Amino acid sequence: MTGASSIWRCACPPFSIPNNSCLPRQTSPGSESDSSPASPRWDGPRRVYRTDSTPHAAPPSAAGSRRISLGCTQPAIFIGSAVLARGFNPPLDGLSLNNTFFASDTYFWQARFGSAEGYPIGRAVHPLALLFLRGSASALAFLLGGNWRLAALTLVPLAAAACVFLMWIFVLRVSGRPTYALLFSALLGLSAAHLVFGSVTETYIFSALGLLLFFVALLDRERPVRGFLLPGLMTLGITVTNAAQSLVGFAVVRRNVREWLRFVGLLLAAGVALTVFTVIVYPRSMGFFFVPSDLLYESRHASRIEGGVRAALVAKNLFLYNVAAVSPDVNVVNKDGRAPFPKFNYFQPPFSLMEYFNPYGFAPFILWLILLGAAFVNFARRGRSSPWFSFQLTFLAVLGLNFVMHLLYGFEPFLYTPNWTYALLLFVALSLLDLPKQEWLEWALILLLATLLVNNGLFLRVLGGHLAPFFQ
Repeated sequence: MTGASSIWRCACPPFSIPNNSCLPRQTSPGSESDSSPASPRWDGPRRVYRTDSTPHAAPPSAAGSRRISLGCTQPAIFIGSAVLARGFNPPLDGLSLNNTFFASDTYFWQARFGSAEGYPIGRAVHPLALLFLRGSASALAFLLGGNWRLAALTLVPLAAAACVFLMWIFVLRVSGRPTYALLFSALLGLSAAHLVFGSVTETYIFSALGLLLFFVALLDRERPVRGFLLPGLMTLGITVTNAAQSLVGFAVVRRNVREWLRFVGLLLAAGVALTVFTVIVYPRSMGFFFVPSDLLYESRHASRIEGGVRAALVAKNLFLYNVAAVSPDVNVVNKDGRAPFPKFNYFQPPFSLMEYFNPYGFAPFILWLILLGAAFVNFARRGRSSPWFSFQLTFLAVLGLNFVMHLLYGFEPFLYTPNWTYALLLFVALSLLDLPKQEWLEWALILLLATLLVNNGLFLRVLGGHLAPFFQ
């Protein structure tokens, strides 16, 4: 391992994958290992993973490629998110920061899964959130001596670290290159969307976790339909509209109408049953997503910003702000019956990118634009000849769905960025896979990570600086 790869191997302790793992190895066409029964192979454009279940000794080259330098990434994301979570989520009897972080309901969600008393949701769009989040937090609280707040502030960083791990798993399985996978998992972990929503008590990091789990499962072409039920229920149950991403992904990648209809039926049946069960366990906590009048209650969150301005704002959140942060607009809000609190939003001039023209934001902005542009150009060049075309098409559809939906829905687009940041990064990772000069690409990714670390770190410092006076 040379060049950029050696940096990660020196920086992090190695993590070994067992020799009989189903993760693919890179092999050159026609090589001896292509015909090895232990090597995964693609059966046509639908990519079926097959491996020999018999334990075997991997050749030295394959064994070397499986020494994954992952040991430091997830702990670093977990520890960093846990530190931020402690500062961004004051105790419920202290300062309320509800609506502070880009219109997020952090106070109420901490009450829902970070307190013994709980708190009703009152909406139909999170049908299984209490079941998943409060259920998980209660198990953690039991292990932590009944400390519900600590359980919530542990659960959120755990989900953030799990997202990074699933990103690594996905990219490794499609590329067979540990360094490439590590760089893109680190890119997710250092993205602005992940840093914010992997630290505050909200639902969005759990939505990203469910979606990543679903698409990792979708890599297994032989997985039965029932094998998608758990990640499907997570995407439906945390935020019901995200089920559309799962349904689109299943349809485009599996391309089997009968299987898709079975999946839809199974997901709806289980979703309805578990929603009724949740309401029985937590009475009067929320509405029913399958009752139109309950779901239409969300129309009160419709966007009221003029069309062209809204489109530009959503587009910048879709491709830029979610990766490389800029300084937010900050306002101090005074409400009757509540202590003053700061409010962060992204309402920069819509038809300008001057917010990136500063000593720290310009470098990650330019590097990310170059990589993003190269990904789209290479996708257009390869088209259907790409072995991962169906996944690339799915991730573009995810971006398109979110763009259209948030033209009409939501006050602050940055609030929803975890719902698509994973898809944007996976699209880029798949589209850059076959570029020549891959070592140069790895160096470019390392440089982007270094500049993001500085830029997004300063962004967090700005947030902390504006929060500090309210804690004194």
